[in-house]
Amino acid sequence: MSSSGFPKRRGAAAAAAAVASTAASANTAVADGSGGIAIEVHAAGPPEKLEQQQQQQLFEEPDDSKTNKRQQRRTPPSSSVLLSLVGSLRRRCCCFRFQPSRKQYYCMMPLDEDSTITRYTILATITAAAYLPTLSNEFVFDDRIFNDALQVQSLDGIWDIWTKPGTIPGELHYWPMVYTSFWLDCRLFGGNNPVASHAVNVAIHIVNSCLVDVTLKRIGLSANVAYLSAIIFALHPVHVESVAWAIERKDTLSALFYFGALLRNPMVSTKAFRPNNCCKSLLGAAPSLILYALAMLTKSSVVSLPAVLLLLVWFMRGKIRRCEFIYSLPFFIAGAAIAIYDIVQMGIAAKMNFGYTFLQRIMIASRAVCFYLWKVVWPTHLSMIYPLWYLSHNKVLWWSSVLVVGSALLLLFLMRHQWGRGPLVGLLFFGMTVGPMLGLIDYSYMLYSFVADRYQYLAMLGPIAVLSSLVVHGCRKTDGSVLPFDATTKEETPDRFLKLLCLLSLALGLSTHRQCYAYRNNETFFGYSIRQNDA
Repeated sequence: MSSSGFPKRRGAAAAAAAVASTAASANTAVADGSGGIAIEVHAAGPPEKLEQQQQQQLFEEPDDSKTNKRQQRRTPPSSSVLLSLVGSLRRRCCCFRFQPSRKQYYCMMPLDEDSTITRYTILATITAAAYLPTLSNEFVFDDRIFNDALQVQSLDGIWDIWTKPGTIPGELHYWPMVYTSFWLDCRLFGGNNPVASHAVNVAIHIVNSCLVDVTLKRIGLSANVAYLSAIIFALHPVHVESVAWAIERKDTLSALFYFGALLRNPMVSTKAFRPNNCCKSLLGAAPSLILYALAMLTKSSVVSLPAVLLLLVWFMRGKIRRCEFIYSLPFFIAGAAIAIYDIVQMGIAAKMNFGYTFLQRIMIASRAVCFYLWKVVWPTHLSMIYPLWYLSHNKVLWWSSVLVVGSALLLLFLMRHQWGRGPLVGLLFFGMTVGPMLGLIDYSYMLYSFVADRYQYLAMLGPIAVLSSLVVHGCRKTDGSVLPFDATTKEETPDRFLKLLCLLSLALGLSTHRQCYAYRNNETFFGYSIRQNDA
């Protein structure tokens, strides 16, 4: 009971009538049952007006409150449930936030650190939707290599895959990991199943896209830059060849082990790398070294990982110390050993020599770099097999490519203090990763073309990170810095960035979705290539 003789818990109408009958012309304080809110009631006036005023004041908060406003606000039961539901959704960061000034709701994308699952769920969903047509595609062209291989089809063929290199018809490389994955497909899904093979490729690509976000944040880029890069990496049409073409699982699977080796390496961190002693440090490198070896046994073009490790160390800390050189030495040895063994198995040193001079190889590599970077920015007229370039044609174009690449490297190096090391590192990462396929050394595909979209599956991450950084920088208020390649991981997400992210995802997703139909069967595969080359 309260001091006035009335129960503490009453409805609004009963409380107003009781107060009006006992204090007709005075101010009376009525406390609710929780003791949390004190309401001042003026009893003068008719009972109906007094009751309306009392109901209005029940939902007003006191002016002298210094505690949390959400704990003080009294709401009806239905509104309380609704607001708690909205608050829960907001904490999940897949919500609609109310703006009182505009009186409208706007969608807020999950780009904060507390919404990792939601962000990756969105990324996986839109990527799966973009690559949905691949599930109805048949095996095309070189897919017959693993379809007809007895080592893949038979149960005991796994031993021959690892111990008898060169016995798979049509495969000259020693890449046992990729054929082991096809062997597992036959065991799990019952023989040659195109739906299962394409679904596995799409799943690996989705995981790689999520690892892009993790890796870029690990080396110090902001959450928005990392997530935008992951979106572009997942939906870029250039990657359709590596994902929708079943035999090209070697690209996606090698990238999976590649990212794993980076993330398991202690040097790839914004924290300083301080090995206590050499033995423990080399032992700690074992998981990363094993993943790197698996990546090399999937596709040997990832041989540049040790150099990339040192490049990322320089990007994060501005210098490379002696201990980091020693730490990366086992990676150089393992990569060189596997690459040399693969070259010996192919017989490139003895049987393959196209006779290009060193200067001609520089021109081929420069034009290939310009070609790949242009496809990253403007991915149109994609083809499975591009026409072979002839060095005798249009020499101005060849020399201009050398000039552009050389000038870009020199400019980014000279401006590294003003623009940061990020743009230079992005271009160097691209060159190192795609380097084995630039024509500096002979490889079999140079008989048909100097370039292929699948060669830059992993390498294009460097240009994507640079472009994403520029986009995020243009969509937010900056402090005058030229490029936001910094170690910032906490930042606000402007509305215009979210809108641009949605539009970019839609455009890339639709383009990728349409490109997948070119791999429907052999007829569409070769017909699309012929039409693109004729155009």
